[in-house]
Amino acid sequence: MDIIFISNYLNHHQVPFCEQMKRYCTKFAFISTDIENIQGYQEKVNANYVIEYHKNDESAILEMVLSADVVIFGSIPKELIEQRMSLNKLSFIYSERFYRKGVWRRWNPKTYKKLHDRIVKYRDLNLFILCASAFLPYDLKLIGFPTKKCYKWGYFPEIQKYNEEYLFKKKKGNFKKANLLWVGRLLELKHPEIVMYLAEKLIDLGYDFDFTIVGDGPMRIVLTNEIEKKNLTKYVHLVGSKNKEEVREYMERSSIFIFSSDRMEGWGAVLNEAMGCGCTPVCSHIIGSVPFLVKDGENGFIYPYWKKNIIVSKVRYLLDNPEECLEMGKRAYNDMIKLWNADVAAKRIVKLSSSLLNSEEIKFDDGPCSDAYMLKENWFKKYGSFRIV
Repeated sequence: MDIIFISNYLNHHQVPFCEQMKRYCTKFAFISTDIENIQGYQEKVNANYVIEYHKNDESAILEMVLSADVVIFGSIPKELIEQRMSLNKLSFIYSERFYRKGVWRRWNPKTYKKLHDRIVKYRDLNLFILCASAFLPYDLKLIGFPTKKCYKWGYFPEIQKYNEEYLFKKKKGNFKKANLLWVGRLLELKHPEIVMYLAEKLIDLGYDFDFTIVGDGPMRIVLTNEIEKKNLTKYVHLVGSKNKEEVREYMERSSIFIFSSDRMEGWGAVLNEAMGCGCTPVCSHIIGSVPFLVKDGENGFIYPYWKKNIIVSKVRYLLDNPEECLEMGKRAYNDMIKLWNADVAAKRIVKLSSSLLNSEEIKFDDGPCSDAYMLKENWFKKYGSFRIV
């Protein structure tokens, strides 16, 4: 099968998926359209499947896009989608949610026109959606696109296969003093300040722990001052930016991973990475990846974003039940190794494409390319399965 993935540029979360697509497709290419933001990444990974749109014969590339069996469209000019859809050929749009700043934006004429011209006007054609956010189907419903054409998707960062006994023995060695972890850019939308709140509550309750914050950004000075002001230096450690190997080492020895972003977090690939290192995640319900990846009470915990007291109770449960925390981390790890990874995603998109091209039905129970059902932002209030109060 001849499949083309076309987007602005190849980012590091897409490389593992593209590498697997090379294995499962007769022909595969990634076409980058944004000359300003290519950043040389494809050269760093020796990605010989990358074609730079503006450095080649654009008419020849257009012919590739029009003739391919399947095209996956990321962030690109709508004109390329328009030309492909004029032939009504099988295509996917790969997207995070549209209304991260609020669903009221659907009433904005410019926003509506942009989405109509890019997606809605093709709703009766051979166009389907790969949802890199659990909340995208709802956004699509609001603009009149059928949610039955939506599939679960996401980002598929590199997941390392471990000797499980070794990995979880490393975590078990820290039972006497729990290791908690927060990783990300120190931005307001990611709410690293939740670490101070949680640390203060746990100290008041008599817990001993190390809470590491990995990352840098605009909030660093504020957080540093808060740590000192609240006498948290014994418990909370702000270690700055680290390379991916160092981040993985922190994840390998941590039992609990806190993911506290608000609705502005489109997907959040750091969750894949933490679960892939056997961390038990405790996550805000409103992050795009969380409803797809985390089963509350099974492979992690979810808390309502606006209920900070719930995050305390769920972390306490894990600290009080370290063996259960370890088992949840094992389930998180296995979900990444067996289901939510680039290899499974590549195999499934090829199978799904084949079924759609041949008018056959194929269903996956969960994971990449399974049906993405409509989910409102208050979903956890209604459907949360494992509550501790």
